[in-house]
Amino acid sequence: MDEFPVLVRYNEAVNVIHKIQTKNEQPVIGIVSAINPFGFPTSFRGQEKRMTGALRVHSSKGLGYVPQSDLSQGHALARKFKVMVSQTTSEHAGEPGKDGRFKLLSTVKVLAPGEICTFSYITIGAFENEAEAIHLRNYLLTKFARFLILQAVSSIHLSREKFMFLPLQDFSVSWTDKALYTKYSFKADEIALIESLIRPMEANDE
Repeated sequence: MDEFPVLVRYNEAVNVIHKIQTKNEQPVIGIVSAINPFGFPTSFRGQEKRMTGALRVHSSKGLGYVPQSDLSQGHALARKFKVMVSQTTSEHAGEPGKDGRFKLLSTVKVLAPGEICTFSYITIGAFENEAEAIHLRNYLLTKFARFLILQAVSSIHLSREKFMFLPLQDFSVSWTDKALYTKYSFKADEIALIESLIRPMEANDE
């Protein structure tokens, strides 16, 4: 019962986690931001009109603009490509859909340098080039990735700790479920478990 910092959501997932851990890879948790990476509350909307040199801020109500001088933290991250993920899961009360499957992540977007977000989101990664951020975004959209995040989720909220089971990859290349199943030598029953619990998900970048 005390093998992991959290109680794994599905007993059948323990063998999958063990198999991944034999590769001794670092977890994605190391590149996940703290809550509220830029210091703006959920209620912050920014200004409707864009001003010279302004940062573009993503909130739960859409887009706004804020002078760079108003940014109190996260300056280095603001200058990088990163992936924005909603702090709340897409499922109501953490329950799966009628088909018994989870989407889990409601928003997964690549943010360019000069783009930031409010408390409603966390960010993952900090890259000099857009391709690596896109590859990370695509990785998070895989059923493999969302299945592993699901195992650490106990509420509707996502935070850095929920990525503890998800291994880092080489983001100079793109990842698909097929490639990941092959890399970790998943058996048919392990693949079937993931496919039975996680819905397909498309990118929702603008």
